[in-house]
Amino acid sequence: MPRFMRVFLTILTAMLCASSHAENMFAFSSAKPTGKEAAVLVLAPGQNMDGSFFLDEPKWSAFARKNNLGLMSLNYSSDIESLYGEKKNGYFYAEHGSGQALLDEIRRAYGKDLPVIIFGFSGGAQFTASFVNWAPERILAWCAYSFPMTPEYPESGTNARGIVACGELDSKMWFPSYAFFYKGRCAGKNLIWANLKNTDHARSEAFEDFVRAFFREELDIFAMAKDAPNDAWVDVYIPEKTAEHPEGPLLSPFRTERLLEMWKEIHTP
Repeated sequence: MPRFMRVFLTILTAMLCASSHAENMFAFSSAKPTGKEAAVLVLAPGQNMDGSFFLDEPKWSAFARKNNLGLMSLNYSSDIESLYGEKKNGYFYAEHGSGQALLDEIRRAYGKDLPVIIFGFSGGAQFTASFVNWAPERILAWCAYSFPMTPEYPESGTNARGIVACGELDSKMWFPSYAFFYKGRCAGKNLIWANLKNTDHARSEAFEDFVRAFFREELDIFAMAKDAPNDAWVDVYIPEKTAEHPEGPLLSPFRTERLLEMWKEIHTP
């Protein structure tokens, strides 16, 4: 996306939450609105990173443009104690200001409360896993890829379809990520688990292609461009085993054969 078309970086220093949350900074980069946005795509980078680089990545910007999506990235930061200490009031925890800051910025940038599609990696995935269940009615589709702690997944959490993923070699993040998938499935949520082949704690182009294909399917159904097909439920440990009904927490749903085949290319049991 050309820089002159891009982006204003809004540093919300005035929004640093009240005294108990003063260690948090919530800032954003946004693509220039077109007025045609049907939803907003939010991209959340690793811990305490400035995510503005996402707006320059051709695949993400083209996806947003083609699907009439707003495009926004996060630049959130908190001190380590607030992220991992006993208080747990850093930006990882949407209920402590970071979630509301995002909703407020969407309304400010686009003039309305758009549905949200969100992709988060690492620290951004930790925020995503919290945000989708803090604002469940706003979520259209989501992906949380590789995060360090397992939040709760209440039955009242979002019913929007999501992907939970981790690299098979990412030893520190693997169990928290998998446990979140498992909790969600036990709560009856429609989640895909992706255990990425030969992947450590790093972004994956093939995986992000899969995520965009998943988001596109959910967008088509949201826009009523097509009826929701019947799911194929696939055992994440035995990908060749399919069922017509979700008969256990280790099954993931796929709307189309194309998405299932893409998943099989990147997933390892």
